[in-house]
Amino acid sequence: MKAKYIKLLSLVAAMILSSCGPATYLNSEKEVISVGIEGGSGSVELSCDGDIELIYAPTWANIGLDGSTLSYEVGPNETKELRRDYVVVKSDDLSLALEIRQATEVSYLVMPKTQVYINKNGVGGKLKVITDGFDVKVECPEGISYKYDGSVLAFSSNGHTGRAKSYSAKVTCGDFEQKITIVQKGDICTTCGGRGRITCSNCDGEGGWGYYYYRSCDKCNGKGSIRCRTCGGTGKI
Repeated sequence: MKAKYIKLLSLVAAMILSSCGPATYLNSEKEVISVGIEGGSGSVELSCDGDIELIYAPTWANIGLDGSTLSYEVGPNETKELRRDYVVVKSDDLSLALEIRQATEVSYLVMPKTQVYINKNGVGGKLKVITDGFDVKVECPEGISYKYDGSVLAFSSNGHTGRAKSYSAKVTCGDFEQKITIVQKGDICTTCGGRGRITCSNCDGEGGWGYYYYRSCDKCNGKGSIRCRTCGGTGKI
């Protein structure tokens, strides 16, 4: 019994010693961390049979290490040059250099909607912009301005009286461009076009029916048109 107990203790001690030995492998699920020109964040999983330590990271990247998870956060690349460096980690005698790089060119520009409206008071709508660039610009018509917050274009103007106007404009980012339509609404009613009346739907503007016997339309009283309900007959909104 005593011999078996000693043998068991020896086995446990051997297991403890082997588990406390130096790391035998240190790997990463990715070979390269690639970040767009606009910056970004994410994480990379490392695998190791020992404790991992962060040794070096570039100053333009915020690198963190929590156990075996390496996290990164990079801001926009305004240097106009390709950023390329390495993040270095180690475990005992093993080290790993993980390349990190950030592009200088925009690779895409997508806009789910390409038409925006600005009301007669100058308060405009917004358009979503999906891109890996940060220098988004709009060639706006005179009197219309915009602001870009990093993902959304917001349009405005000084207001407009008269009939609604439609403009063609262009959104650019890097070498990419997207045509959009800006509609500036005015105070003229778009339903009746400022006339205050619309065609009677009952008689299609004829005012009545008949050839030998003519019957006047009861809805428009033979006028062929009725008062516009949108503006109440004023022609303006």
